[in-house]
Amino acid sequence: MKQSAQRKAINKIRGLGLAVGLVSIGMLFTQAQAAAYIDPYFASKIDLSFGLEAMSGNITSSIGGEVNHANGQNESTFFPISELEWPMDILLARFEGSLTLNPMWRINGMLKTAADDPGETMIDRDWDSWGGSADIYSESSISEFTAFILDVDFEWTYLQQGPWSLYTGVGYLHQDFEYQGNLIMQYSPSGIAGYNYVGDGSTGITYENTFSMIYFLLGADMQLTPQFDLSGKFSVAPLASSEDELHHLYYNKVSTGDMEGAAYMFEVSGNFQISPWWFVKAGVQYTGISVDGDQYQVLSGEPLGQIDQEVESDQSSAYMTMGYSF
Repeated sequence: MKQSAQRKAINKIRGLGLAVGLVSIGMLFTQAQAAAYIDPYFASKIDLSFGLEAMSGNITSSIGGEVNHANGQNESTFFPISELEWPMDILLARFEGSLTLNPMWRINGMLKTAADDPGETMIDRDWDSWGGSADIYSESSISEFTAFILDVDFEWTYLQQGPWSLYTGVGYLHQDFEYQGNLIMQYSPSGIAGYNYVGDGSTGITYENTFSMIYFLLGADMQLTPQFDLSGKFSVAPLASSEDELHHLYYNKVSTGDMEGAAYMFEVSGNFQISPWWFVKAGVQYTGISVDGDQYQVLSGEPLGQIDQEVESDQSSAYMTMGYSF
């Protein structure tokens, strides 16, 4: 995505996030006033569940634009001059917990960790001139991969009408992904000499990216039968942040990025009560993250300077869990 288009998209998401945030804060005050009328004999409930989640998507990191060299010289170039696309076709182990304090207040927590490595390759593209196909192209297999995702939110139900209930809330999402890549092959589609290589099986590149964000959410639950209910929610994070580190081992180049932007998420799930205690839950969800900032480059311990950087991540997944209610 071009820088101007990405900036417009981030501003739209931030505006939407502000609106959702104001609604959430307003609902919080409403719930505080209504708290005095909650049934004091309502027993709190704890739900714990475990399952698997199949995720697909990628993390795409691009650099270009303004370049500030370590020697003080500055220049502008096209965007992007380089782009790395890291795969996210992975299986995750998913742990969930939910504490329902009363009919209006609920706390949810979720932890995910990688159960396998991506099967797709990392793609690296470089351009010597704007437009057209890449001048240098390479692919690397993922030899090692770790993922850690933590998601916690607080929800307030502000309307209950028959089988329907509407809620709002605020949450925190933290994601950390680490990759090690082994070069498969590299060549120049435009015919530049000196860029044809075949990997020898050794690790040539590593990458780590951490996303952090506070988000606001709006959601709805519908009780279709005594045993089955549907739930859907939409979340916006107007102030998302990202830090990443890219290490080219072949020539000892380390690039670190510090970025800010926005994100949005939506999820639809169904919950089937097998017995008064056991339940099965299945759902689909999507997360879109867009951030930009600066990348700082160091070659063999010597600073090179900084360059504009953008990172986008699209994450789609489907999951199924089994749980127990206390």
